[in-house]
Order: sequence, then structure tokens, then C-alpha cells
Amino acid sequence: MARATCQQTESREEESAPLTLTDMLHIVPSMFETMSSDAKRILLTVNRAFRKHLYETADVVVADWTDVTLIAKGGWACLHSVTLTDEFASTHSLLRSGDLPLPGLQQVHWPCLKHLSLSGVWLSNITMSQLVEVDLPYLEDLDLSNSKLTHGSLRQLTKLSKWPLMNRLNLSQNKLKRAGIALLAQADWPILQQIVLSTCRLDAACTVVLAEAFWPELKWLHLDGNSFWYQRHGTCWFPSCPLLEYADISGGPEWDGRPGAHSVLCAVVNAQWFHLKHLDLSGRHHELGSADVLCLTRGRWPCLSTLSLSGSLLLCELPESLAHLAHALWPVLQDLDLSRLCEFYGTCWELEAAAMLSQGAWPMLKKLNLSYNMMCDGCMPVLASGHWPLLEALELTDCSLNRDDLSGLLMSNWPLMQNLDLSRNSKELRFAKLASNHAILSMWPLLRRLNDVELSHKPAHVNYCSIVQKQTRRMGLRNTYRVDTALKLSS
Repeated sequence: MARATCQQTESREEESAPLTLTDMLHIVPSMFETMSSDAKRILLTVNRAFRKHLYETADVVVADWTDVTLIAKGGWACLHSVTLTDEFASTHSLLRSGDLPLPGLQQVHWPCLKHLSLSGVWLSNITMSQLVEVDLPYLEDLDLSNSKLTHGSLRQLTKLSKWPLMNRLNLSQNKLKRAGIALLAQADWPILQQIVLSTCRLDAACTVVLAEAFWPELKWLHLDGNSFWYQRHGTCWFPSCPLLEYADISGGPEWDGRPGAHSVLCAVVNAQWFHLKHLDLSGRHHELGSADVLCLTRGRWPCLSTLSLSGSLLLCELPESLAHLAHALWPVLQDLDLSRLCEFYGTCWELEAAAMLSQGAWPMLKKLNLSYNMMCDGCMPVLASGHWPLLEALELTDCSLNRDDLSGLLMSNWPLMQNLDLSRNSKELRFAKLASNHAILSMWPLLRRLNDVELSHKPAHVNYCSIVQKQTRRMGLRNTYRVDTALKLSS
């Protein structure tokens, strides 16, 4: 009996003992959830177990190239993801010199690798020339952000021949010049679906060169945080990608002025993104006037579902801008962000602006964000007159609202409301008082979140189809396409 107990305790100790890197290289890598500190700062995460002799997922976060060399010799055929940490990039002199090659790079054999992140690693011409020669036939995602890429390293990157399946490329936080953008535009990447060029200091001249790129399968384009918004001279152009669905062209909060705003909006409208679904034009100092918004509404985007203009509109022309926005032909718009338009002291969202917004013909609208806007008295009843039968989320954080504004908001016709955020307003609109308000729960029986707090009650059963039909009749929508689409989305 004592021997059996000792054997059980020994087996438990063996099972709970931390696995070292040497032990891992001599066994088949199956299910490892965590690694101990004995594994030289390597955190190995395997999401799924070994099934039918096929390895499905294995991720490695590496902080030491010695460990990379050992793993390369271990025959990790199941490895799907490798990430070099920032600590590794800042502590190794071989990479900071920028001239010496990475040790062990030629020995890498990861035939199933899909994700490779070298963010923060200084990649010189020699290093990049060795990297592109590594045989990674299934690589899909490459992250080279903040890697201090030079013209020579970009030239090596465009010569990719052993990564035929790469479709996501991240080059953000690299200072790219016009010559480097020209190399990217000439690269032959026929299946590229996502490219990130955020905070690359691109000016208007760089966008003209970038417009010559031919990426027929591109769906995500990130150009946020660049300087073409604030250039006084020059014309912007963006690549014509027929399948583009996501475009982030927002500006950074550190910029000031709006010299190139109209040029950027004209470039967005003329880019022929007919399948665009998400457009982000937010920026704290863009100050888009009514003429700029009128230019934006001319965009032919029948599939546009998300639009962000946070902090972008000029306050003195806000009613005219919202009037143009309300008549835009975007029939499937579902998410509209108009936050941070009058957040400074002394500014206020006038009644005329609320009236123009309530006239918006967006029958599919589900989420409206008006946070950080100082609302004047009487805005909420006017806003509640908006005919948005499918509205599910309304954010009014820090809008100087009180109990009277809540009473005006309860006059709305939004029976599908599920998320209402009135936080950072008066004390009368705190969660404890709102949750006990029976008028709110009876007005919106489907309410699930209030002031970003999950409600404990279960929502009542509501006939979606009857609600949508009733609301569409009240709106006078005779377009059967909109009514049928609303019924499909609600069900």
C-alpha cells in the first residue's frame, strides 16, 4: 500500500514537473498550455491537441535567437506562428548593428508556418535577403511593423517567391519614402488581401505612387496616422481596389489644421471602392466642412455599413454637414460614429443639428455613437423622433444629460434597443437609478446592457417581424427591398 502511494506521488510529481526546452525537442509536441521559466523565456501555446497524427495549431513567442535555433533543429512540423518580442529586439546587439545576419535563420524549417511577426526587429538588407529565402510555402501573415525598413530591404521584400500564399502584410511605423512606396506598388502580390501602412509618414506624393498598385484581391487597407491629411499642396490618390471592404484613413490626434482634407475626401470618392463596407475618417483636428461632407456623400458605396466621423466635422457648419449626411444614399448603413464633435468647454450640440440628424434615412441603422458631445436642452426629444426601427445600441457618454433628457429619450420608437450607455452624465443617470426605472425596462424590453453593465433580467420575447413591419409602415417605406432586408436582418 505504501509502495503504491509512493508511486502515485512520484507520477504526480513527474506530471507536474516543468518541461524544459531540451525535453520538448526530444518528444512529439502535442498539448502544451504553458511553459516554465526553465524554457528560456519561451511561452509555447498550443490551442488544440494532436488529432489523427495531424497538428492543427502551435504558437511560439520567442525572446532569444538561441532558442529559435534549437527549435529549428527540433523538427517542429506543426509550428503555425512565431513572434519575436520587443525585449528580444532591444537586448540583442546582432540585430541592433543592422549588418550581421540572424544566427540560425538558414536552419529554419517550418513547413506549416502561417504567421510570422518580426515587429520591432531591425531588418537590414542582409537579414531581409536571408529571410525571403526561407522556404515558407504556407505563410499567410507577415508582421514587419517598426522594423526600420530601408530601400534595400523593401527591394528584397518585393522579390518574394517562396511565400506564394502571403495575403496579409503589416508595414506600420516604418518611415517609408516615395521610392519605397513605388517598390511596393510594383510588387506582384496577386492574392494580397490586407496591407497596413499606418503611421508611415506618407504624404500626398506617396499616395499618388501608391495609386499605381494593382492588388485585385485587396480587402483591408490601413492608412491611418499619416501626413497626407495636412499637406497644403498636392493631390491625393488611393489605389482602385474593386474588392476593398475596409478602409481606415483616420488621422492622428497630434496633428493640427485641415489643409488637405478636401483632397483626401475627393481621393476616397474617386477610388471606386464599390464593395466598401467600413470607412474610418475619424480625426481630432480634421474639421470637415459642409462642402467636404457633401463631397463624401457622393461616394457610390451601396454596401457601406460602418462610418466613423469621430472628431472630424467642423462645429460651426455641423447642421449643414448633418443635413448632407442624412440624405446620403447608403441604404444598409448600420453603424454611425459621430462622437467628439463638441467635447470642448463652451461648445454645444444645437437643436438644429439634432433635427438634421433625426431626418437620416437609414432604415438599417443599429448603432449610433454620440458620446462626448455637449447636448443642449431639448435635443433628446428631437433625436428620439429619428425613424430607425432596427436601432440596438445608443452611446451618449459624457453628454451633460439629466432626467429631463431621459424622459425625452423615452419618447423614441426604438423597440429593439439592447445597449444604452448614459454613463458620465448627471447623478440621476447612474446605473443604480436607471436599473430600477420601470419606464426604461417597459419601453425597451430587449435591453441587455445599461451604462456598460450587464443586466440580470432576461429579455422578453418580441415578434421582430411584426415590429419591423409596423415601423416601416409608419416610416412610409414603399421600397420592398429595404423592408425585406430589414426582416431578414431582424430574424
